Amino acid sequence: MSGSVNKKIGGEYGDVRANIDIQSLNVYLAQHTSNIHSPVDVKQFKVGQPWPQKYYALLTADSLARGTKFVLRKKPAGQLLSKTAHQVEREYTMLHALHEFNLKPTTTAEQRVPVPEPILLCEDNAVIGTPFYIMEFLDGRIFTDTRMLEVSPKDRRECWLSAVSTLAKLHSIIPDSIGLSKFGPSTDYFPRQIKSLSRVSGAQAVVKDIESGKATGNVPFFDELVDWYRNNLPDEKKLGLRIVHGDYKLDNLIFHSTENRVIGILDWEMCTLGSPLAVISQGIAARYARRQASSEQAYMHVDGFPVVGKLARIVLEDEGISLTIKSKL
Repeated sequence: MSGSVNKKIGGEYGDVRANIDIQSLNVYLAQHTSNIHSPVDVKQFKVGQPWPQKYYALLTADSLARGTKFVLRKKPAGQLLSKTAHQVEREYTMLHALHEFNLKPTTTAEQRVPVPEPILLCEDNAVIGTPFYIMEFLDGRIFTDTRMLEVSPKDRRECWLSAVSTLAKLHSIIPDSIGLSKFGPSTDYFPRQIKSLSRVSGAQAVVKDIESGKATGNVPFFDELVDWYRNNLPDEKKLGLRIVHGDYKLDNLIFHSTENRVIGILDWEMCTLGSPLAVISQGIAARYARRQASSEQAYMHVDGFPVVGKLARIVLEDEGISLTIKSKL
């Protein structure tokens, strides 16, 4: 890393805020896996830590001596807003398929998609209340601000280029080749997205604000946007189905502690099969995903950022897609 302080990020845990029966979990682990030496202690990642709060740290008895850590991801208890949310079973299936792909002798280092190694999946609600899976803990950096102010311009640029190249690796895999031909619908991706997200938006619109007690209402110009999308859909059959992460953004990526490369992609709950063209919008949208409003001009004041057109071209070239990109990008 050029001129950057190697600040240790992560490793801070807080009390578990969900109702998890740790004794029941330990009994299950002892019976179903030899990879984790129970008993384990369960902690929840604190706010601002690399691993999102939806994950839990599992610390084994020899964690301090050997650095043995694992991560548990469970489905939340109670009624979910969307049937497609928090599908930990699908997350595990995808992680397992990609991990097996990475282990194949025919898979080169340049083709491997960086994901945590999945350890086990439990679909029995009786263990800790809801289904869960366990995977390896990856020790690295996660940037919650896409401006990446903690690092130098050179590091910032290299991290972003690694992020888009990693996404292109994912989209280059033919689902059938890793046993995922039935993982998602074979129908066009973008109409499915419009239908699904319209349903979610409608459900969110009737949720009442805590302070005012009034419904939050529709997103401004939502109907106009949906109409435009429906009238400008691409021909997806030309490129076929690919793996779509569904929420590919900077804070769902773990970067190596000292090298500017992605070592893990997190949060696969929205993954499906769809159009590789989605990679363009996902890769570019990730660049703008901030907690505050932003603009291209604001990013221009942060040195090291590749321009949007550059990001899109890199992804398309890595995927072998021929597409004209307008100069205004």
